[in-house]
Amino acid sequence: MDRYTQLLKSAEGIPNSLRQRSTIIGTPVFAPEARETYVIETLGTPEGSYIFLDIMDGDGQGQRVALPPKVSQAIYAHRDRIVAKRVSSRAKAAAATRKERGIVPFEKKGATP
Repeated sequence: MDRYTQLLKSAEGIPNSLRQRSTIIGTPVFAPEARETYVIETLGTPEGSYIFLDIMDGDGQGQRVALPPKVSQAIYAHRDRIVAKRVSSRAKAAAATRKERGIVPFEKKGATP
């Protein structure tokens, strides 16, 4: 039994674990040998989320990767930081646009200048 299967079986045996239905993503490529298919499965446990990833290329060669909770938490943290930076930069751009148009920022009622 490979590490992927061992980790999947052990994670499924953890009490209160929740398994998310598999998501299948195919990359649309004109050359069949360059096509890749990804099968992503997430299993949530009290200690964190396990991510199971199957990758199949156009030649029928596959790879299986099991990511433990510490790795999935790092991926989620990276994504959260990227989203926060995007939101911040878009908010700054929107504020600059409002300033150029002469739109006055919101002021609370009863605020004294």
